[in-house]
Amino acid sequence: MQTIYDALDLLQLFVYVGLALVAFVQWRRRGGQAAGWLAATFGVLGAVVLFGRFLPMDTSSTLLQWVQKVELAVLVLFPYFLYRFMASFDYPPEWMNRAAVALTGVTVAFSLALPKIPQQGDPSRPALFELYIVVLLAQWVFLSVAVAVRLWRGGRGQPTVARRRMRTLSLGSIGLAIALVIAGSAPSSGDVTVLQVVVQILALTSAGLFLLGFAPPGIVRLAWRREEEKQLRDAELGLMEAVNPTEVAEVLLPHVSQLVGGRGSLLIDSDGQVMGSYGLEPREAKELAATLHTSGEGAPATGSTLSVPMRAGALAVQASAYTPFFGREETEMLQTLAVLAELALGRAELFGRERESREQLAEAQAIAKIGSWEWDLASGHLVWSDEMYRIYGLTPGEFEPTYDSVGQFSPEGRDSTHERVQAAIERDEPLDAEQRIVRPDGIEKVIYARGKVLRENGVAVKLIG
Repeated sequence: MQTIYDALDLLQLFVYVGLALVAFVQWRRRGGQAAGWLAATFGVLGAVVLFGRFLPMDTSSTLLQWVQKVELAVLVLFPYFLYRFMASFDYPPEWMNRAAVALTGVTVAFSLALPKIPQQGDPSRPALFELYIVVLLAQWVFLSVAVAVRLWRGGRGQPTVARRRMRTLSLGSIGLAIALVIAGSAPSSGDVTVLQVVVQILALTSAGLFLLGFAPPGIVRLAWRREEEKQLRDAELGLMEAVNPTEVAEVLLPHVSQLVGGRGSLLIDSDGQVMGSYGLEPREAKELAATLHTSGEGAPATGSTLSVPMRAGALAVQASAYTPFFGREETEMLQTLAVLAELALGRAELFGRERESREQLAEAQAIAKIGSWEWDLASGHLVWSDEMYRIYGLTPGEFEPTYDSVGQFSPEGRDSTHERVQAAIERDEPLDAEQRIVRPDGIEKVIYARGKVLRENGVAVKLIG
């Protein structure tokens, strides 16, 4: 049992010192209040574990007793710093803050005021030290439960990765508190017991949960992000089908909000006008758009508003306070969606211009009573403009024009027209024909047709006119 305990104790040393280093590196790279509190949290714990490793077993001297008391006082800061980390996202009620400060202050003062700290294996512990253990456990459990509950609740509505990171931190906090309660309530013994081994295992498990919470490995993030990846693919497919700015906003914005756990999202144009919004009241969307446009496209209006600049405006989402820390990679995925949105908006603009051109052409054809047509010689498919249908007195969708079906309206001039068509195809002559047609409503008209042959590699493929 002693061998197992020693091995676990050594492993615990490496794990918690490693957590402290990882947290410190994250803080140096990312900065921010939350990362700073996290670095302080695990820096304190790592330092206590590391320092305690080199503390002599016999701490009966006055100096070593004071060293041990200071070590305990520093350890008390771990749950408080973890509480401050949680509070940097969602400010707790005032009573909870006061209780956290009061309990921590009392426990630190009690740690330093202890007359003597019993050594491991002492047959009994003084009543004052037993009271101290109660105070220490009360402070640690209160803060750990507060952290666990608020992080767990805060994970509701968050993207999968952020939610699971927050809840593994919550479980890690509870696990370490349970380990401390078991260790504090266990009777003093000079020999290693099963209970002490269980405490070591709980502490190591909590360390693993903490690591998954604030620095999950890439393979774990990838497994957790499957749902968000599906949302991203759905957004991509939807944007490929969108043909106007309204459709782009309707497809894009719900996915944007879900991706980062946002309350609402917004798409604005280069003039700061709202092209579309999701989850926001019209007035709120308008005010946010004006603020973003005034402060510069892409600049966040508030600490919880994420914005990505675009050539055509900006994509913004009102994220939760947890998003910048727990949803960093999901935030980067907004860049991808913004690029896709720009492409979709560019395509929608081209569609709009093309539609406008078609409408102008149709209007011009209606005024001039000139229809246009295109005949695919390989398939026999004939495409008419709307004016062609009006000339023939037909309805689009109810009649499919083909060379043979159109010929029935001009039985007298069909042979002559056929000869001119063949001459155009075979000898590359321009098509120039005049013929009389009888419409389905009995009205007779004389139409004049002109056209030319389109060739590929010398082969006639189309006739347009």
